[in-house]
Amino acid sequence: MRKKLLALLLGVAAVVCCTIGITACSNETGCKTEWGEMEHIAYKAPTCTKAGNESYDYCPTCKKYWLAPHKRGKEVTPEQMKIPALNHDFQGGKCSRCGKTDPELLPDTLQIPDLAISAEGVFTWGGIKSASKYRVEITDDENVKHVYDITDSEDAALDLTDLSDGYELAYGKNYASITAYKPYSENIDGETIADDIPISESKADFIAIKQNSGYTFTQLTYADEYITINGAYSDVRTDGDKEYILLEQQIDADKQSVKFNLSRKITAAQGVSLSYYKDSECTQSISSTEWQFWSTPAGAADYYIKATGAVNKVYTVRVLAVKPVEVKLIKAEKLASGYNFTTLLSGLTILENDYIDIEMFYSKISSSSLVVVDADFNAYRKTRGQNRQDMYDDCILPVCQGKTYNYYVIENSTLENYIKADFEKYDSAFNCKFMWGDNGMPSYWTLSLRSDYAKKEVYVPSNFGNNDPVLLTPNTLGYSNSLEKVVFGSGFTSLTRELFTGCAQMTEVYIPYSAKDGLGDFLFPKALQSTLTVYCEGNIPNGRWNQIEGTFKYFNTVRNTPIPSYGQIMG
Repeated sequence: MRKKLLALLLGVAAVVCCTIGITACSNETGCKTEWGEMEHIAYKAPTCTKAGNESYDYCPTCKKYWLAPHKRGKEVTPEQMKIPALNHDFQGGKCSRCGKTDPELLPDTLQIPDLAISAEGVFTWGGIKSASKYRVEITDDENVKHVYDITDSEDAALDLTDLSDGYELAYGKNYASITAYKPYSENIDGETIADDIPISESKADFIAIKQNSGYTFTQLTYADEYITINGAYSDVRTDGDKEYILLEQQIDADKQSVKFNLSRKITAAQGVSLSYYKDSECTQSISSTEWQFWSTPAGAADYYIKATGAVNKVYTVRVLAVKPVEVKLIKAEKLASGYNFTTLLSGLTILENDYIDIEMFYSKISSSSLVVVDADFNAYRKTRGQNRQDMYDDCILPVCQGKTYNYYVIENSTLENYIKADFEKYDSAFNCKFMWGDNGMPSYWTLSLRSDYAKKEVYVPSNFGNNDPVLLTPNTLGYSNSLEKVVFGSGFTSLTRELFTGCAQMTEVYIPYSAKDGLGDFLFPKALQSTLTVYCEGNIPNGRWNQIEGTFKYFNTVRNTPIPSYGQIMG
């Protein structure tokens, strides 16, 4: 009976409570806010560096703070609810709670040491005493920065293959930086504002290079005891016997120049003064208004920095122009006349001098008999071979090739049996360049005599490689003042006008019958009329030769002369 009565009384009490409500604030405030309408501040555990707090509630009506409902009625302040930071407990060089390295064991320097990337793609660095965190920023192809913060209580490492935002590094060069941050606090209107701020001297730029063979690392800060150059490659490069420091400068695809002030990237050590010059002798100084870098056909310009004071030294800085380039992969099929071109890949845009994923190219190719080549027939293959210079896992896009650059897919047998064979045959005499056409447009070779060619005679073939025609130009004979004998192989249908300009020592020229209707005016210099003999294949009437203005009527001509072979001329 008593149990039933007790249950009845509890039920009535519940109904009354639900009906009239129980307020959180005391009756003295006159506030009728119910507990369910309170803003609850949850318990937050303290860390080694940051304070925590007990759980409590905030009344938006009377603007007061109260203990949680189970202790209702007691007013508190946020300050009373704070739980102090625990502070670090360093044992054996590490904090037992958060894992932070004891700062006393870190170098007291602003430069972040020991930057490296493993072949597996893990970026690591050494800590510095003043840092509270490190920020890594990676810039993608659309110039968007991906930001990753690593606190000083975490391992000084970032796995580039498993980034927190899901970003995947692009193949080739990925431009990035790491900056150390330090704690900072400021009292504003009685409230302490704490945050981490960057240490400007602790920023390091670098390139993470992703390739099929793994990851590699290049730091973009050159430094010695006298100067520091931000943005330059850390290693000194060589060009023959010339040493230089490389610095890449991006240029828009549609522009030929860019404002570029090298002096803003260089810091001199105490006691060192710097001056800037256009020439290695340091006679042509650069004024502040002359810092404009022009993209050259070679893609680079050299600047000279003279350091005086504590040292007397001249540095060469080579600024390399890199532009965004659209890359295409095109299949070239040899036909009876010319080529048929089929585009296998387009729309791939990268910066000049960057790496390209060869495996991506080969995913577009169905036959194992095909090989990828660049415009100069350098071959790129999926796997690295032994003792084969033409086998690469990756390739680098050349500099200053215009807005587009094409790679081609051809039969490997054509490359090995014809093109390489002719390169070996004629490379000592000529710079051989293939001019790739398009569907409906001819493809042909141009040959230019090498400036260091020492022989007195030369054989010029009418076709090259895969039986492709050779187009003669004024550069074919290189304006050579040493050549005495030139043989044009059978098959030429024309000889361009003024072809022999500059060839002052010429005594013998052999012309095939096939070129009789395409001989250009003023083919030979008139100064050769007393020394030059022209040997013509076949019996061509005197009148035909004499129709060519300024040419054969001045020279001794011998007809019905067979054209010597390559072996007879070149041995």
